[in-house]
Amino acid sequence: MCSLPNLLYLNLADNRLEGEVPRSGICQNLSIMSLTGNKDLCGKIMGSDCKILTFGKLALVGIVVGSVLVIAIIVSVLWWWIQRSNRQSDPEETRESKRNSISDQNRKSISDRSSSALMEHLSINLAMFEPSLQKLTYDQIVAGTNKFCEENVIGGGGFGTVFKGTMPDGKTVAVKKLSQATGQGDREFAAEMETLGMVKHQNLVELLGYCSVDEEKLLVYEYMVKGSLDDWLRNQAASLDWGKRCKIVASNILLNDDFEAKISDFGLARLISDCESHVSTVVAGTIGYVPPEYGGTGKATERGDVYSFGVILLELVTGKQPTGPEFEDKDGENLVDWVLHMMKNEQADEVLDPAVLNANSKPTMLKMLQIATGCISNDPTVRPTMLH
Repeated sequence: MCSLPNLLYLNLADNRLEGEVPRSGICQNLSIMSLTGNKDLCGKIMGSDCKILTFGKLALVGIVVGSVLVIAIIVSVLWWWIQRSNRQSDPEETRESKRNSISDQNRKSISDRSSSALMEHLSINLAMFEPSLQKLTYDQIVAGTNKFCEENVIGGGGFGTVFKGTMPDGKTVAVKKLSQATGQGDREFAAEMETLGMVKHQNLVELLGYCSVDEEKLLVYEYMVKGSLDDWLRNQAASLDWGKRCKIVASNILLNDDFEAKISDFGLARLISDCESHVSTVVAGTIGYVPPEYGGTGKATERGDVYSFGVILLELVTGKQPTGPEFEDKDGENLVDWVLHMMKNEQADEVLDPAVLNANSKPTMLKMLQIATGCISNDPTVRPTMLH
């Protein structure tokens, strides 16, 4: 990982890592990587020498590991032998047991819909990635969101509705109720969530935990105080001056208290059932951001992401939504078509958002407009890469 040529920043803090830090690539510079909270790391860059195991210690480790493996094998063999003996002891009893098991499952399926089953669900613990929240339960989430009442709705989209919630310790979180079937069992869903929970980045909304109760899937995220970029552009455009707009480079782009942008819903596309394609999911939630080639290929590409990024830049520069009735009386069916038409007629100044336009902001606004128009080219091959 240290030798990846395009890696610009690496955050490995608080991962309980141990051993010697490599002396190559990005790992030679602590200013562009974070290793805090890994007290067992060593090496020149950490300022501590690595301890070398002596032959005696290596031998002790080998003996312990070997003993554990032998015990595990013996236990596995005994368990297999006992299970095999039980199956052969009484075939008729086994068949009757299976029938009873199926019947019990059917009764349980019916009872799950009853109020008594709901009370049983309320005691289910949420799997949380943050130690201070490990003991939260489903009923605490229900209580914290006031039973998912409409007054606590703070957002929504193609993946589900987001509620503001307050935990027993006073911590404010955002709880997303997935609205679509994931097509996964509890085990697969948990595995996917555990993987997403390990993804940490300064510009990703942190996933704090999750819960799965029958068909209901809940995701618990950090709460973003300033809401979404989309809300600020639509409802408080003048308050979001050009300086703040340039700091955030749109409804799933959220802003913290310092107006730093973070992307939500990272990785959730993988949870959609197999009968839902990537394109149909995007079209359902983000009309106006989909590049034209998606209609023909149906495949997500990096150049398609560049197109969507260009549309967001246009929103920042113009203060307008990607689609809407305001374009009915303009030259173009949407924001992209209208901007391209205005640029073609050398009327670039007229697309700039008057709420933030002044002599100081105009040069950078025009520069961003130029970058945006390159990103939204109909030909994917001429669009720049994100590294540009």
